[in-house]
Amino acid sequence: MTRPGPREPGPDGPGRASAGRTGAGKADGAGVVTDPDGVAEPDVVAEPDGVTEPDVVTEPDGDAVGNEWTAAVRVLYRELRVTDQLEFYRQRATEYTRAARQAIAVRNTLLGLAATVGAAGQFIEGTGRVATGVAAAVLAAMAAAITAYETLIGFTPIAKLYEDAADSLEEADLHWDTGDDMAAEVDRIETVFHTEAGRWGQLTIQTTPPTTPVPGAPPPPAP
Repeated sequence: MTRPGPREPGPDGPGRASAGRTGAGKADGAGVVTDPDGVAEPDVVAEPDGVTEPDVVTEPDGDAVGNEWTAAVRVLYRELRVTDQLEFYRQRATEYTRAARQAIAVRNTLLGLAATVGAAGQFIEGTGRVATGVAAAVLAAMAAAITAYETLIGFTPIAKLYEDAADSLEEADLHWDTGDDMAAEVDRIETVFHTEAGRWGQLTIQTTPPTTPVPGAPPPPAP
């Protein structure tokens, strides 16, 4: 029995038989492709499909942010300052106008009753005539008291004050959205409020009854 002789080392290294292969080479474990000529070439790695580049984040425009802020301030100021105050002026004007009409109606009714009772007393003799005279005097006094109270409170002037303030504020509100200068529009609206507050001092002076001078007292100081 004969033993096979040792294998001769081939061109690929010891212990391998040489192979004269043509065509594409074989890739080893490190990802290196060996071509038939023995030249190692790196694998060409293709980029995976579906990879998207990150979105470009753009900074917000300063003018757009400023316009949004201005619009928000306009809405908030109108809702909390203009609309609420305008509703208050309208309600108070309606209330004082109604009060003035009621005072006039009660006064006229009392005066009418006093005149009727006084006229009826002319046809009554004795005690009845006296009673009708007293009743007529009481009714006339009550009418005078109502007139004095209405003048002291000033239902009509106060109603006029609130109506003027409401009209001025409503006119300023019409130009609130169309105006370009918000500071000027705010100043215009605040002027309406200051004017309404200042007119209260004038009403106080007008409704203050004159004081009767006391004999021997020093005169009041000049304003």
